[in-house]
Amino acid sequence: MNGGDGSPPPANDPIQAPPRTRLLICPFSGGVESAVAAAHAALDPRNRVVLATMLYGQQSQQQELARTQRLAQWLRERYDTIIEHAVLRLGEAFADCPQRGLIWRGGAAWSPALDAWCPRSALLRDELTVESRLDAFALLAMSGANVRARAGEATGVVLGLNREDSLRLPQLAQAPLRRRLARLAAEVALDEVALDTPFADFDKSVVVELGLHLRVPLELTWSCYCGGERPCDACDQCRARAQAFESLGLDDPLRAVEPVRAKVSQKGEHR
Repeated sequence: MNGGDGSPPPANDPIQAPPRTRLLICPFSGGVESAVAAAHAALDPRNRVVLATMLYGQQSQQQELARTQRLAQWLRERYDTIIEHAVLRLGEAFADCPQRGLIWRGGAAWSPALDAWCPRSALLRDELTVESRLDAFALLAMSGANVRARAGEATGVVLGLNREDSLRLPQLAQAPLRRRLARLAAEVALDEVALDTPFADFDKSVVVELGLHLRVPLELTWSCYCGGERPCDACDQCRARAQAFESLGLDDPLRAVEPVRAKVSQKGEHR
């Protein structure tokens, strides 16, 4: 297609340069940040968004699973850019070593379902020393992006970290996190994947405000480290959540609803 004078079309001609699609993997715990980050990513029609819930024996595992399933259903009904919700069971993948610190044990994590997520990945064979579990979650997300990306499609991993997270845990600060993930990705031969941290410069209250603006059902989100039917109100995540809502002069909608029963089917988790 030429211009009116026979010249080549301008660079922004929509036929000449269609919008580039992106495959985004969102580690999806069912917390406020991961739910709002997923909704925010799903707004862009160029994106294809995969939600990835990681289960590793955490105390709140059943609550997180029940809530991520309901949140994923809400997101998929609202946004056609959400294409998959994967539940990845990591078994006994993490070990604390006095000499080395926190160890990711790929062989202990391996399962047929995980091999389907990132087939033949070195991440499911090798041992890695990691600063936090988030390192391994991000690497799993990168590996899933490597497998699922279409030819020529940009890829990214969306982490719902807020500013308070990096103040509380220095290893989650942006610069060291990005350097560390680049090094670890090279160790397990992963292709480069962009890291998107949309809330890194914002407090949790800003994320709550955005979630309310996007009508994310925050009453379905779970922040507590514990796995009871109600939040414990004592852990640092409960306190941060309460402070965020209080600073906005709002009641936490989680308090106004019946608890989500954490009894869920073990079938059909990868869909």
